[in-house]
Formats: sequence, C-alpha cells, structure tokens
Amino acid sequence: MRWLTLPLFATIANAQHPAPATEPIPVFTAAEAYAFALCQDAGRTLASPNGNPQVVLELLRQRVPHYLFKLRTRGTDGAPTIVDAGQPTDDTLLYAFPLQIDDAARRAFSMRLDGLCAFTDNEAQVAWQGETQPSPRAALEPHGDGSPRSFLRTPGNDEDGNTWRPFDSTKQTALRVRVLDERDQPLPLALVETRAALGGAHEVATVLPAGRARTSYEGDAQWRGIPARGLGFVVLDADGATVEIPASAVTLQGNTARVRVQPAAIARARMARNESAAIATLKNIASAQAQCQASSAIDANRNGAGEFGWFGELAGATPLRSGGRMSPPVLSGAFGRVQDGVVQRSGYCFTMVLPGKGFAPVVDPAAPGDAGVDAAAAETTWCAYAWPSAAGESGARVFFVDQRGSILAAANAAGAYSGAGKRPSPGAGRQAGKGAALDAPTANGQGNDGQTWTPVR
Repeated sequence: MRWLTLPLFATIANAQHPAPATEPIPVFTAAEAYAFALCQDAGRTLASPNGNPQVVLELLRQRVPHYLFKLRTRGTDGAPTIVDAGQPTDDTLLYAFPLQIDDAARRAFSMRLDGLCAFTDNEAQVAWQGETQPSPRAALEPHGDGSPRSFLRTPGNDEDGNTWRPFDSTKQTALRVRVLDERDQPLPLALVETRAALGGAHEVATVLPAGRARTSYEGDAQWRGIPARGLGFVVLDADGATVEIPASAVTLQGNTARVRVQPAAIARARMARNESAAIATLKNIASAQAQCQASSAIDANRNGAGEFGWFGELAGATPLRSGGRMSPPVLSGAFGRVQDGVVQRSGYCFTMVLPGKGFAPVVDPAAPGDAGVDAAAAETTWCAYAWPSAAGESGARVFFVDQRGSILAAANAAGAYSGAGKRPSPGAGRQAGKGAALDAPTANGQGNDGQTWTPVR
C-alpha cells in the first residue's frame, strides 16, 4: 500500500498567503486545523491527472476521525450533487464538516480544486454535522451561477445561512522542521506532519501550525498552517512506517522545531505495519477461498460441490485441478508466484495447506496439480500461515487462518519462524495433542508447536 500514501502527502508550503498583521487569528482546535491541512493537500491531489478520489477520501476518513468528507460533483442528470466519492469535474468542490459538533470540532471547510479555500464557523440555524450535509451550493454566492466560479472570495453568507471566510484573508503561521536520527544525522525524504489527537506524552505544549511536508536530503521541511494547540509530530519514513514522536524528542525555538527519531521506533513501526498488512492479506485469502468454493470453480470429483484452491489457482496463474483457469481471479496475481510452497509479500511469508487423504496436510506444491489433495476433504477444509520474512526485522508474530475465517496469532518466540527456511509446520496452529490433520481443532491456547495461539482482535 506504500504507493497509495505518496500522492496525498504533497508539501503544503506557500499554499496560502498570510493575512495582514492586523487580521485576528481565529482560535482553531487541533482537529479543525489538521482537517483543513489535509483537505488543502487532498484538493490539489484530486485536481491532478492521477488523483484517485476513492483513495484520497478514504485516507482522509482514516486520518481525521472527527470529520466527514464529501465531494460536490456533477450527477447523471448534469446537476450538482453531494457524493461520498466520484470523478472530479469542473463543478467539483471538496467539503469537510464535523461528524458531531463538540469541543473538538465545529468548523466546516470547502475548497476548490485550484486551491482556493474557505471556512465557516458553522453556526447557522441548521449546522453541518453527521447526516445534516451541505447543499451543492454551500460556500457559493447566493446569487451566483452555482459553479465554483461563484466561490465566496470575501466574507459573506451562502444560501444555507453560514458565514464563510476565505483562507487567504486569515493569518497563518510558518514552521521550519529539521528531522534527525539519534546520531543527529538528517533523515531524508521522510514525511513529517503535525497531527491532532495523539494525546498524552505526544502532544506538544505550545501552539503549532497544522501541516505536513517531505524532508529534503538535509532533513529539512517547512509549511504554513493554521495555528492550534493539541498537535504533535508524526514522521513517516521512506518505506511508510509511521512513528509518533514524544514531545520530549521535540525542541522548539521560535518557528523552528528539531525532531529526533529513534531508529528502533522506526523498526517497531515498520514491523507493526507489516503485521497489519499480513492480517489484512489473510482476510483477503479467506474471502478468496470462500468465493472459490461457493462458485464451484474447482470440482475435481464432479459432485457439484466446490473445493478450496491453491494460491496459484486462486490467482489465475495455474490451471485448476478440475480444468480451466480461475476467471476472473479471486486473489492478487502476486500469489501466482509460489516458490517452494511460499509467497513473500510486505515482509511476510505465506503458505497454503489443503487436505489429503484422512485430512492429512498437503503444502502448496511447486507445480500445478492436485498434489495428493482429497477432493471431498477440500470441499470443507484448508488453512494458511503467515510469518516474518526476517523475524525481528520485518515482523514479529506468526498468524494462522482456516475455513472459519478467524485469524490466530502467536508471539513467534525467539524468531522460531523466519523466512522460507524456518516455516511453521502444517499443524502448528492446531490444539496441542490433537494432531496436525486439517479437521483437528484449532488452537485457542497452546498449539502443537508449544506456542500460545490467541484470536486476533
């Protein structure tokens, strides 16, 4: 998923001009300032040729839990309409408004895709929040032509009764950031941002402008943003590992911040990211197996009941045991590249196990074919494992899933499973003393490998 994060994290510097010194600075909450900083960035991404609205809006929703995000775009009848996601057009505006008006968030925002932005204190009789959504003419002049050309450029009311103020008349502040490792060496090409709702020891006890930028090769970044309290620093390294920086690791002097990142923290973040990706992948595998079985795409014994498949079969890379190929594939093409029974992705190894005679485990073969799979047993059982490609570096825990769809995890003590050469036995995740057969009970406690297996929550 690394490629999905990059377009949304464009540098914010110089996006707006500061207002004259006499302009009062509105008191924004951390959530409001952060929501605006992300929306400002997202508006430019949506306007780019490669901007993917679904990806951009989903990232916004994940990162700003206090806010809802909507697009105004052209409907099938040609009239403007409010949607959760859609292809940007000349009529597109991006709206952000609170999920619920409270002490954390009240203000709402609107932005044109050319970067023109405005905000409202959201105090009209019918305020925007939750299911009370903006009209397609929100933030536009009441007597304009209804297109983004009539976007309010001076303080004024729209037809909803909300008073809007453009951001280019609102004073913002600048921040220069230097990101260093524990040896005071610069951390190049990292994304650094001031983020809301970190809480506790991560919040910096002073006003900061919300924003984000990528560091130079010298570790420097800068941006302008809305000043707010309750923000803290987050650094994303070049591989996308996210590290929340303790306030004690931040030194502020004027409008300059020095942020120190511990390499061990980056390593932990990278492992946590890889573990989350492995869990998500196992869920996708379980879904793919369910689709394969339900469709009867594999029916080697010709009894009308579908069977579960190997990685290569599910990915459409190898012929199905009963002939033909999976069309369309139900699993990513990457799973068609099986080597010695293993597929490696995002720091983790994955292997598939199907049942042979008497439900004896059969590991994914190097070549297509049934490899001794019992067709009747394969109608009801399968399992898969995921473990680190390099234990302690690319990940820590080992995971197990079977036809029930529930994922179990074990600590992988002392890096017992690491890379293709140190893999779990096919019965590792089965209940201790109950054997390795695929119809044996799964572990909910001690497994056959002596480790404690527990459900992933």
